[in-house]
Amino acid sequence: MRSNLLVKLIAVATLAFCSTGCGTAFLYSGIPDPCVPVQYVYGGTAVAWYLVTQPDAPDFNDGDWLRPFGAIDLPLSLAMDTVMLPVAVPLQIRESKKDRSDCDAQDNPEAE
Repeated sequence: MRSNLLVKLIAVATLAFCSTGCGTAFLYSGIPDPCVPVQYVYGGTAVAWYLVTQPDAPDFNDGDWLRPFGAIDLPLSLAMDTVMLPVAVPLQIRESKKDRSDCDAQDNPEAE
């Protein structure tokens, strides 16, 4: 009986740990387009806030169903982003120093 309770407790703890800071995990999983600037410092919180406040934005097709997930993820991403600050600050500094002049030329071919 006691081992069954322990297994359930471990399963719930694992699920809770894996679901925390979904916006933060998304942010650090890799950005596919190098021309898109990234906000690392509290970026996961910004993503969750965007889900809560802008569910009908063109980025989300019929995204009203995402609003509850953003509301659940907001405090979890806030906590995870706070833990990730020692990593996020150097990444944000490096991100701000990136040269995106090639990206501007690709986006606007008439500028040449």
